[in-house]
Formats: sequence, structure tokens, C-alpha cells
Amino acid sequence: MQKVSKGRETNRKEEIIRAAAICFAKKGYYNTTMDDIVEVVGISKGGIYWYFKSKRELYMALLEHRFDEALSVVESVFIEGRPLRDILIDSGLLVHRSVVEDEVFFTNTLEFLSESVRDKHVAEKLGEFYEKWLNAILGHVSSASDAKEMTLEERRYIAMSILIFIHGTRLAGKVYREIWDDFEKLWTFFVDRILCRREGER
Repeated sequence: MQKVSKGRETNRKEEIIRAAAICFAKKGYYNTTMDDIVEVVGISKGGIYWYFKSKRELYMALLEHRFDEALSVVESVFIEGRPLRDILIDSGLLVHRSVVEDEVFFTNTLEFLSESVRDKHVAEKLGEFYEKWLNAILGHVSSASDAKEMTLEERRYIAMSILIFIHGTRLAGKVYREIWDDFEKLWTFFVDRILCRREGER
């Protein structure tokens, strides 16, 4: 049998995962078949099973891929030594834009959350990802030039608040569009209040 290079194998797996993301977003996990994914990705069903033993395994791979992808977006704006306010404003706006511009990712996220209610393994995996996000945000908050005087508890509360706010606005904004339309003002207001900044202070 002809061997497939690791680079080509990784690319093929990512193609399958992206195709699955489109199908799951359109029809939902339970209504999507492997044939649907085959049609989108353009390879045989046997080709998909070469990389993923089942639709469930593919679904879990998509979950991990999506959350790691989102984390990399957040981390792209964290530069050690920047003022904390600048870090928070830029990261929040970047995450918001990535969500608004990627309808498939947003729909996948809703699917994951819905499935976590029914599936303990999905719930545990989501919990692991949120903890990873929290620790990453906490680390970057701690690296800010003006966060040195904060206690670890204060930094953790700030990191948790960021995670809650961004996640909440992502969900609520889908059904109440004004939240998404005014996100920059809402986010700036939230960051200034969480940092206890007085009006006019810069």
C-alpha cells in the first residue's frame, strides 16, 4: 500500500473536518450522514473511515479543532508587557469579529453545547477546553504591564469574567442582533468597569 506523507495526511484530515463542520452546521449532528460529508469533501466513504473510525470520532475531532482554532485567535493579540486594557479590548473585538464572520463556527458551537447536555463525554471535553481558555487568558492577563499589583484571585476573576462575557454575547447576539451591532461599545464599557476605570482616565 502506498504510504501517505504526514503533511498530506494532516491536510486531508483537516479537509474532512471542515466538510463535517459544514454538514453539522447545516443539518445537525444526528441528521448528518457520512454520505453528506463525502459529497462535500469529495472523497470516498472509505477514505473518511481511513482517518476517522466513526461519525462520533469525527465529531469529537471537530470539537477539538474548533476550540483550539478559537484559542489561537485570542492568543494572537496577547503580547507581553502591553497595558491590560489594550489587551482585553483587542482580544474581545478580534474574537467577536471571528464569530460574526464565521457562521459555521457559531452554529457548531451551539451544536456542541446542546450535545453536552445529553453526552457526558462532550460535556467533559468542553469543560477541558474552557479551562484551557481560562488558563491562557489568565496567563496573558498576568503578563500585562499594569497587572503586577493584582492578586492571583483578582486576575482569575478578570479572566473568568472575560470568558463569560464573550461567550454570553456570542449566544445572545444571535437572537438579539443589537448586542452584536453594539458590541464594541458594550465590550469597552465592560472592560472599563471590570478594571474600575474612572470616566476620563487614560
